[in-house]
Amino acid sequence: MRILAPAAAALLVLCACASPPEDIRPARINPAQYAYMTCAQLVDYGGQLDATLKLANDQESDARTEDAIGFVLLQAPLGQQRHPKIPEEISELKGQLVAVQSLEQSKNCGAQQASLTPPGAAAPAQ
Repeated sequence: MRILAPAAAALLVLCACASPPEDIRPARINPAQYAYMTCAQLVDYGGQLDATLKLANDQESDARTEDAIGFVLLQAPLGQQRHPKIPEEISELKGQLVAVQSLEQSKNCGAQQASLTPPGAAAPAQ
C-alpha cells in the first residue's frame, strides 16, 4: 500500500499538468492572409513567429513545472491557473508558422534565396 500512494500521486501530477508544448496542435490558419507578402517578408515574419513560439513554449514548460510543484505542495495546478491562455497562443503561433512556411514553399522562396546567394557561400538554413 505504501508503494501505491506515491505512484498514484505521481500519476495525478502527470495527468493534471499543463500540456507539453510539442503536444499542442497547430490551429488551422489560411495561408491566403499572407499572400501579399514578398519572400523576404515571409522569411522575416516566419523568424519572428518562431522566436515568439519559443518564448511561449518556454512559458508552457514553466507552467508544467509550476503544476508539478503546486500538486506536491497544494494539490492544485498553479501553472495552468497562472498561464491559462498559453496553449491557445502556442496553437495559433504554430498555425501561423505552418501557413507562412507553406506559402514560402508555394512561392519557391527557398529557390529565390539560393539564387541570391553569392557563389561559394552557403545558402541560409531554412
